Amino acid sequence: MKFPKSQFSTNAASGSKGSTSYDKRNPISSKYFQTTYNTENTCAYIVRPTSHDHLVEVINDLNSKGLTYSVVSTGANLGYGGKAPLASSDVLIDLFFLKGIEVDESRSVAIIEAGVTQQELFDYLVKHDIEYWFHVTGAPAETSIVGNAMAGGYANGVNGIRYDKIISVKGVFNDGTEFDTHRGSNTKYDDSPDIRGCFKGGEHGIITEVIYELDPIPELMQISFFSVDPHEDIASVMDSFEYFRKHNVVQSNISIFNSYRIYAENTGHCSEKILNNQLAFKQEIYKYLSDNGLDFWSGEYSGVIANNYTDKEVLEVTERYIENKLRKYITKFKSIEVTKEDILRLRKNTEARLPENALEGMRGRILTFTGMPKYGSVSMGYWRKGHVDINDMNLERDKCGFLWLALSLNPQSGNCLEIIQNLEKIVIESNLEPFYVVDYIRPHESYIMWSIIYDRENKDDDAIAEQCYNNCVSYIETNTDVSVYRKVRSFSKR
Repeated sequence: MKFPKSQFSTNAASGSKGSTSYDKRNPISSKYFQTTYNTENTCAYIVRPTSHDHLVEVINDLNSKGLTYSVVSTGANLGYGGKAPLASSDVLIDLFFLKGIEVDESRSVAIIEAGVTQQELFDYLVKHDIEYWFHVTGAPAETSIVGNAMAGGYANGVNGIRYDKIISVKGVFNDGTEFDTHRGSNTKYDDSPDIRGCFKGGEHGIITEVIYELDPIPELMQISFFSVDPHEDIASVMDSFEYFRKHNVVQSNISIFNSYRIYAENTGHCSEKILNNQLAFKQEIYKYLSDNGLDFWSGEYSGVIANNYTDKEVLEVTERYIENKLRKYITKFKSIEVTKEDILRLRKNTEARLPENALEGMRGRILTFTGMPKYGSVSMGYWRKGHVDINDMNLERDKCGFLWLALSLNPQSGNCLEIIQNLEKIVIESNLEPFYVVDYIRPHESYIMWSIIYDRENKDDDAIAEQCYNNCVSYIETNTDVSVYRKVRSFSKR
């Protein structure tokens, strides 16, 4: 398909003619492009359109002046560069003020603009007593749904690939030509080309609005927590998960976290005992988790499974099958039944009473899997800081080092375990700690979300973490057929 082309590239270098005369816009402070790793990419000016029509005017204005631009939806792109552009540009277009929300319950959709965050859509549904939900990510509540979807993000729950939930799009091509694929029905396809996937990173234009699928809150959910101890058979557990997903026994993504990640998310912090002792320290992790009400998550690998139901008998038969299958290989397994009434109660107050038999340590994952953007995984970014205020987290401001690497692979256990073990070795050789989650996101595809966490206030740690990260990427690209579908934006040149 041929796209309209403008006279500039969104990835062009700064210094285009006219940039110094763009004084109608607000110059950006040096703090605006703080990131969780070392990069010098910036923009000189910022413009925040307040509507679709305003954005069209902005694009045409930039074209007429020959200015380069980069675009962010909210810029909460933690671990991938935040608001920093792929390459330095003249102007940053920030879609933060595009906040339109409309819900059509008859079609089970939300019409949302690009600046709408997880929290804002959630609050809208709760305020208007709309008994629909959308699935949330482990990212902060202030992240854009559209931005996350177009960057390949996924959420926790049934059909968690956010791009798949987009029915149609509205926006503007780079040359100022507008597009709008909204229709009166929910079809994603007609005799026109499907252009939804053409706007990642603003490559061909900017999406201002999408029609996004919502799901009715289920009558019943079962959320199961499990743990795999070091001596237990993780390969057989993974093979079971592959079978569950391929045969639709489990509808949601199945998440498996390593022990360091569970430890960090639950206020465990790095200490001198860990440095140069990463493998042996795992025994301390298991004990800490068990002693702090997280025995169900105190193994080398821990995770969560969720299913939605309309019928109690179907729930009982299915969940009995899942538990019996997994208990052949593991001893730590605990299931919680969540009713629609539980979900509606927690939507009004996320600190409210948990479902029957649920433990407090389960609250975060229960909220996440029931569509509430209260808790993400941001707290683990403070791993090397030794402290975290859960109510005031800002990784860029607090100079937390945080790098993400997103991998797509086939879900076979041997393939996955070999990659995990080799990546762990690379990270530990750099005297850092491995953090990851394996997500069985589709019946024939798994994701590994790998992160490196460090303290940017420590001298030379940026260079150490960057080299470690590059070594991980090099291993994947040289020795495997795994797809690196998302990685950090460019580091600074050294």
